[in-house]
Amino acid sequence: MTSLLAYVAPRGRRGFTLVELLVVIAIIGTLVGLLLPAVQSAREAARLSSCQNNLKQMGLAALNHDSAKQRFPTAGIIPSGFANGAGPYWPAIKTAESYGTPILNHFWQMMPYLEENSTFALRFTGSGFADTSVTGLNAQRVKTYSCPSRGVDRFGLVSGSPCFFYDYASFAIGGDPAAEGSGAPWSGNYNQTGCDAAWGGIISPGGFSSTGSGTTLANFQAAMPITSGKITDGASNTLLFAEKQVGPDRYTDPSVNGGYVDGGYLTQGGTWRSYRQVDSYYLPMMDMNSTDRGTGRDTKDRSFGSAHAAGFGAVMGDGSVRTLSYTVSVSVLNTIGRRNDAAGRAGELP
Repeated sequence: MTSLLAYVAPRGRRGFTLVELLVVIAIIGTLVGLLLPAVQSAREAARLSSCQNNLKQMGLAALNHDSAKQRFPTAGIIPSGFANGAGPYWPAIKTAESYGTPILNHFWQMMPYLEENSTFALRFTGSGFADTSVTGLNAQRVKTYSCPSRGVDRFGLVSGSPCFFYDYASFAIGGDPAAEGSGAPWSGNYNQTGCDAAWGGIISPGGFSSTGSGTTLANFQAAMPITSGKITDGASNTLLFAEKQVGPDRYTDPSVNGGYVDGGYLTQGGTWRSYRQVDSYYLPMMDMNSTDRGTGRDTKDRSFGSAHAAGFGAVMGDGSVRTLSYTVSVSVLNTIGRRNDAAGRAGELP
């Protein structure tokens, strides 16, 4: 009996037609296009969370410093006339440090409270902060001081020394964009009185060496220690640290203009570089190209800001973390930056 299979025509194997293949590719492309923004958004959300955690850790470090030493960390000593241990004011600076006023700024002073003891100790080993090698204090990366949204640990050369530049800053009222130390609110007082007026936040300069090369405290103008009790506007209403605006051209070369404008490396004392100013010259802004920042040595480059589209992060004096809008008014930001502004609660954040 002849099998019925003999009457069934064999079926050949059929592949995709060109049209079907193109349709599949188009569908995959559409799905990838829909998924990529979601993936990027998730990644930025993770980076933002990490950045906010940095601010939280910095806030806790400052509060622990206050608890241990009965004062908040300072921006260090105004470095008039000294460069790595030279200059006419150096003896007075050394004397002040022996009385408990650190030379270097708050970011160095907080290291023991951030589990960065080994980096902190580099200040006192070998040639200390004058060490210009890759093993020196300046060249050490501190993860807590680096915003992950910028995608790079920002290193540059300052006077031939490799320096790690941090991405956060404390508050200063403002000043003349053309020349440090002139214009409001200095009124010609480039001394401790002027410093106290210009830096009205929780982090203030530690002192000012201005009267020559003597080795006693008479040659040094010590700053008033800032304690919790001196934050009369309330710690929750007063800005402690916030992210600083950085042009993308400084992501991989932060030492443009000698690092003056971007600033913020570990061996500095109380200079503008450790701060961001708040006045009509320095509005908060998202990171942008240098050509958009204006002209001049410092213009638009001493602003608070960040690489985050949603706003820039800030930690308040009580350790709480906020996201501030780039559209926040100068008057409000100035008010929350000052520790004892008469209108303190008028600038209270929602």
